[in-house]
Amino acid sequence: MRSSRGFTLIELLTTITVLAIVMSFAAPGFTELIRSNRAQSQNSAIAAAFNLARSEAVKRGRVVSVVAPAAGTWALGWTVGVDGNNDNDFADTGELLIRAFPALTGSGLALVGKSYTTSGTTISRNSSANVAVIRFDAQGRALASDGARIAGGAGRVFEFSMGSNYCSLGRDIFVNHLGRVSIQRKVCQ
Repeated sequence: MRSSRGFTLIELLTTITVLAIVMSFAAPGFTELIRSNRAQSQNSAIAAAFNLARSEAVKRGRVVSVVAPAAGTWALGWTVGVDGNNDNDFADTGELLIRAFPALTGSGLALVGKSYTTSGTTISRNSSANVAVIRFDAQGRALASDGARIAGGAGRVFEFSMGSNYCSLGRDIFVNHLGRVSIQRKVCQ
């Protein structure tokens, strides 16, 4: 009797077929995992920019701004810097660009800044106001675009979404009047 080493063609085709079936079930879950990780990393970058601006404002004892390009189009990226005259650029004498963040990557992404107020446990968003800049003072408190302090019970919310089909990946990044940053899941209908 002759001993053989290796696999027969039938065994190899059977193994490849089983592997293909298993992969067809795993691939959609893997795609969702990648999409979820992308959303998480982009939300973390947004929150990091606000935390960087706040810490730099305290460290430097000066107002530090986070500015969106093109009048509030946050998805195109944002910059953090010292903006001495509140003109939303960092090119004038005595101003300093601390860091530029790249645009969000992926299709269907949106990031919109709005103001909000609270009454008890209810949050009311100002849907008509597009926030293009948020500033932090030397104490780390959030300031409005004109440099005025944001009143207690109010703040800014940045709504991140990955398109209407992926509501569960959407997040709201809140910056309260004290300058604290928090991220919450979007409520899906």
